[in-house]
Amino acid sequence: MPRIRDPERFSQLISVATDVFIERGYRRTQMKDIAEALGVAKGTIYLYVESKEALFDLAVRAANDDLAEPTTLPVPTPRPGLTVRYVKDALASEARLPKLEAALGKSRTNDVRAELEGIVRELYTLMHRRRMALKLIDRNARDYPELAAIYFAIARQAIPSLLEQYLEARLPEDRRGGLPLMAIARGIVEVIAFWAIHRHWDPAPTPIDEEVSEAAAVRFALGALGA
Repeated sequence: MPRIRDPERFSQLISVATDVFIERGYRRTQMKDIAEALGVAKGTIYLYVESKEALFDLAVRAANDDLAEPTTLPVPTPRPGLTVRYVKDALASEARLPKLEAALGKSRTNDVRAELEGIVRELYTLMHRRRMALKLIDRNARDYPELAAIYFAIARQAIPSLLEQYLEARLPEDRRGGLPLMAIARGIVEVIAFWAIHRHWDPAPTPIDEEVSEAAAVRFALGALGA
């Protein structure tokens, strides 16, 4: 007697698989780990997806709110490079920071603090909105070399580089504390990333609402510059 595919089970599978990929990383995650977390037999997973590669591709798309209802089950293994290409396009389209870009287009401003606060809040909003996708990619990039090359180039280098350019124009040398501008820029990004993304996966979390979290990110980022 053929086994029945439960439509609700498919979405549960993607959600559970995402959690397991974040917890264990791509290389260490096995289909049996996901089956155990979902509470089903390993064979049940293959009713819905053809492979771990297919499941990871679905998890990435779902985390980015871009998962269409599959037309056939099991979902086949994606063509080589398809997941990486999707991540590259998604990161490129999401990594726009209009406030930062506008600031870089001006030689000066009358209120650096207000300008910088707007940039920090803009970056916080972006990271928080896409926290699941960014956490999933960040956690699995080192196990997935092609993905790492894209992720680190766009998310971990491009944004700090733009901030470095901004600080070069706005932060006097006597306010830099003897630090290279890239170190300051990277520090700002990491502070925002903790409050907007990583605190949600803290093994010993402290309950903090989003308004307080954003305010803390702004305070620490601006405070580090004495702004």
